[in-house]
Amino acid sequence: LKNTNLEERGIKLTYDANRNGWDAFKFHAAVDKLGGALVVCKTRDGQVCGGYNPKGWVGYGEARGSIAAFLFARNRDGSYTKLRKVGGPGLAQM
Repeated sequence: LKNTNLEERGIKLTYDANRNGWDAFKFHAAVDKLGGALVVCKTRDGQVCGGYNPKGWVGYGEARGSIAAFLFARNRDGSYTKLRKVGGPGLAQM
């Protein structure tokens, strides 16, 4: 999270879909209005990926632009690749 608004903040688990439920309403009840966030996903075959949302969620269904948003994926060697936001700030988070 170097060079993000989460670099100096303590990270805590706010929502776990396996524990809290795979439900959009429950997700938004837990994360809305908390600010920047990191989403981490693990596929059934063990691939780890996710994204950084610097603006957080508000649950209104609108798009929120940010050039600082990015996606990431874990490489086979355990390192991570950061995929930069392309196409300007639009539609960074929906």
